[in-house]
Amino acid sequence: MRSNSLKTRVSRAAGFILCGLLLTQVLFAQGASDSDHHNFLRRFSVGARGTVFPMAIQTSGITANNPTTASTATYTLAPSTPLFGGGLTVEYAASQRILVSADVLYHEFRYSSDTTTALTAADGTTTISDVAEGTHARYWELPILVHLTSLPARTASAQVMLGVGPTFRYVTGVRSEFTTTNPDGSQAVSYRPRAIQSQTVMGGVASAGVRLTDDFGIKYTPEVRYIRWLSDSFTSWPAQQRRNELQVVVGITW
Repeated sequence: MRSNSLKTRVSRAAGFILCGLLLTQVLFAQGASDSDHHNFLRRFSVGARGTVFPMAIQTSGITANNPTTASTATYTLAPSTPLFGGGLTVEYAASQRILVSADVLYHEFRYSSDTTTALTAADGTTTISDVAEGTHARYWELPILVHLTSLPARTASAQVMLGVGPTFRYVTGVRSEFTTTNPDGSQAVSYRPRAIQSQTVMGGVASAGVRLTDDFGIKYTPEVRYIRWLSDSFTSWPAQQRRNELQVVVGITW
């Protein structure tokens, strides 16, 4: 009963806040002049961003020994994720020194791996089995950053920019091929996609860069972004990735 009452109060408060925001927008629209509306629209910029991944986003291969079963497993990984990605961006100059940006970025995730297991029996004979995997996936990322500029964002031709905000990653199009080679030499092929632990994961971004504006009002923004992911899209090797990620991003907006 108490929980329902609390939910009712929260719902009412949210309703009052929403109504207040809508009323404020209506009053603002009625009182704003054509010049104010034009200036508001001029605060927006659109453009494109390209991304570069200077560091591998996966861990390397390992060798594991299990004395209980007298087996040795060797794991090798061949990352083939493209270094480049990119997408679209929208920016809003909230004030002369605060800039808000939202990007939709796309990049691919690809790798091939091989797991070889050698099992030694009690009579000393060794049998070897092998599993080869190739996996491909599409990543869509949505970073939303608040940037602080060193000089007024709409007047300066060169600025230093520091940013922070959340980012979201959405995984689609997972395709895999597993080829298992048995000790007797026979093979079995499976196209079952590698299981996704979380299709959408969240992280935090910190960025530092420079913005240059030419005489035509086109803005060029190279920056470095550090991303800390809070969870994993894939939890098992070899698809598991580093929680810490580094990106070099170059943006062009107008």
